[in-house]
Amino acid sequence: MNSNISYKLKYYKYKEKYLNYKQNGGTPKVFYLYTTGITDGGVLFLAKRWNKIFRNSILRNIDCSFNHIIIKHYDPIILKTPKQQLKIINDINEIVIINDNCLSTENRKITSEFIFEPINFENINNPHLIFDMAHLLNYLPSKKKILNNHYGDSSNKVFKNLNSVYIGWYSEQENIDFDYLANSDFVKVFNDGFVLTYIDRMIKFRFMNVGERLELQTPGVDFCRLLYNVMRRCKISDDNKENVAKIIMNIIMTPTLKSLTIDDLSTQVKGILSS
Repeated sequence: MNSNISYKLKYYKYKEKYLNYKQNGGTPKVFYLYTTGITDGGVLFLAKRWNKIFRNSILRNIDCSFNHIIIKHYDPIILKTPKQQLKIINDINEIVIINDNCLSTENRKITSEFIFEPINFENINNPHLIFDMAHLLNYLPSKKKILNNHYGDSSNKVFKNLNSVYIGWYSEQENIDFDYLANSDFVKVFNDGFVLTYIDRMIKFRFMNVGERLELQTPGVDFCRLLYNVMRRCKISDDNKENVAKIIMNIIMTPTLKSLTIDDLSTQVKGILSS
């Protein structure tokens, strides 16, 4: 790690300690935010997307009563030499960690670190959200998650109490449709630590595939299909796609909503656009 990066990291550590004394009489209310796969094998496209879109979309939807957000970025950086891994770690510290930590304010402290190892889903603190860029988990009804074999793990272990969300597979080429999803309020963290994600709601309203072939799960693609379907039904032009994506997300993320069909959703979207 070069001296400039080291200095900046130390500075934010001191800032963190100072803010801790000022917030709520030194009694922090902590929320844990975990990520997977942020190095993207050294491509760093996801790291840049984290800075540009993902982080802000998540942080703004964590209830303001949580005055300390602890971010842990896990990635084992597989299939790289030690020299390549070291460079990637330095890049992540400079591109991601410093930018995470500098978001600390008087009302909310941000503590971020990169951890050069696979995430252990059996060692997750509560309350939490896992932003699963590596797509290590697949989704079952009742908020259950099942470990897939993307990293060679064939255990198919089921986790009952993990709060996880996955947008979709990003490449270096811009994926505008996924960005519409990522820019919306796709997750909400309430005052009591309850976490609601767009995947929970897509499953509840049967807008998402939860069939036997879990390896084919693509919640982000399913959301985009829903978006296209509503736009077609309502005869909405493509130049209004981003706005419609946010409207759809706001509707399906309404926590008191018990049921929703594609017809109901289309009617609500059309009504909002015409009001």
